[in-house]
Amino acid sequence: MKEAPPPSPHPILASPVGPSPVSKLDYVTRLISYHDQAITKQNVLISELVQRIGALEEHAKQSASQNATLVQQNVELCQELTTMKKSMDKAHKAQAKQEERERKQNERREAAQREEETRMLQVGLLQADIDKLKRQVESAEKNTESILENQVTGQKASIIAGLERQMQVVVTELHKDIDSLRSQMQSSVAGLRGELEQDVACIRAESSASASSVEASAMAANSVAMKLRNHMQACSTADAAAAAKIEGLEKTVAVLSSSMTSSAEGMADTFNRSVDGLSSAITRLGDDVKKVKKHVVKLERAVEGLQSLGHVAVAADKALQEVKRGSDQTAASVSTMMAQSKEAAQAVQSTLSRIAEVEAQMATATDMCASNRIDVGDMAESLGAAFQQVNEGTRKGLQQQAQQCQQLYQCLQQLQQQIQQQQQQPTSYLQSLLGPGPLSSTSAMSMARMQLLGGQAAAPVAVPAMPNFGEPPQWEPKPTEFDGFLKQFRSRSHNESSRPLLRSESPVQNGRSRHHRHP
Repeated sequence: MKEAPPPSPHPILASPVGPSPVSKLDYVTRLISYHDQAITKQNVLISELVQRIGALEEHAKQSASQNATLVQQNVELCQELTTMKKSMDKAHKAQAKQEERERKQNERREAAQREEETRMLQVGLLQADIDKLKRQVESAEKNTESILENQVTGQKASIIAGLERQMQVVVTELHKDIDSLRSQMQSSVAGLRGELEQDVACIRAESSASASSVEASAMAANSVAMKLRNHMQACSTADAAAAAKIEGLEKTVAVLSSSMTSSAEGMADTFNRSVDGLSSAITRLGDDVKKVKKHVVKLERAVEGLQSLGHVAVAADKALQEVKRGSDQTAASVSTMMAQSKEAAQAVQSTLSRIAEVEAQMATATDMCASNRIDVGDMAESLGAAFQQVNEGTRKGLQQQAQQCQQLYQCLQQLQQQIQQQQQQPTSYLQSLLGPGPLSSTSAMSMARMQLLGGQAAAPVAVPAMPNFGEPPQWEPKPTEFDGFLKQFRSRSHNESSRPLLRSESPVQNGRSRHHRHP
């Protein structure tokens, strides 16, 4: 677009023959229409820029909302992953606790088995000791019985042998005395029998020879009776002597029996002493047996305790079986949880793939946002440059318009002075025809405007000196709302360009989410 030539600093006086007012008016109207077209084009461009900026803002808002939704999805996925991780950790902890419980139960079972084995060994050793003690007690009892029997039998045999020897001696003496008495009595009886037989034979012979001599026979019978009495007396004396001998023998037997009783009492004392020693040994053995019995009772109690422990071990085995069943159930639940964890891992993989896709979309979105930011920055810079150019053009135009207004004001003052002079001077019809008539205010204003726009002085006559009103005030641009918006947009784009891209700070690539970042 060609700009209008600036007005010359020195006003050029119009020649008597100048351009026609119609051509100047056309020129001015064309210039005004051109300026209007340029302004409308600039307004259209500005509206298009505003629309594009609004579209970019809407796109930025949509991308920000999409980014917010993606971030929310990432947060939800991270929360789901954390919950799944917590559930997996709980499952692993439960499995570790179950394994630790099984290990402790196995250790307890092994310890119970070892204790039972040691107690069985102790019971076996104690039973062996008890059997050994029983055998020792039995052997000691047998030895004591054999010793006592040997001592008693030996003492009895010695006593009986001594008594038998003494009795044999006494019996032999008695037999000797009895044999001597028997022989004496036999001899005396035989002598008396022979004498009686002789007397009887004599009596028979005498009775047979002379039955009449009764007196002689009576006397003979008396003599025989006397002999018999004497023989009886002799027998009685022999009996008395035998009785005396028997009494002596009885006395000797009593003495022997007393001596035997005294010796027997001494032997009995020794026997009693030995029996007392044996009884004390037996009592000691009984005490030992009691101790052994007490120890056996203790061992029986220990055996009962071991049996109770065996029952406890059986109950523990049942409990272990129940625990095994529970562990099997927990293993089944853990297997189901592992399957669920596998499914969750697959879901996590799918979510990770989705996250990767979302990250790719976010990367493309961030690239688009970055490109849009760059485009918007370029557009903002171009818009700022355009606005700057517009501001500079408007400033120059305002300066030119101020100069033109000042010149127009001067022309108006000149026209007023001319009108006043013409009103003061008398005019005739000829002068009015020959000279220029009075101009109306509108025609004067249009002529002055055309002359000013054409760069020529409007007054055809000499212009008197005009008062100096000074230079027109300079146009100072005031900041508008759009300028503030451009400044904010430029600072935002500068800050966004200085920051790293979102994909370099994605939660999956960095291994952790922004929400879990350490402050």
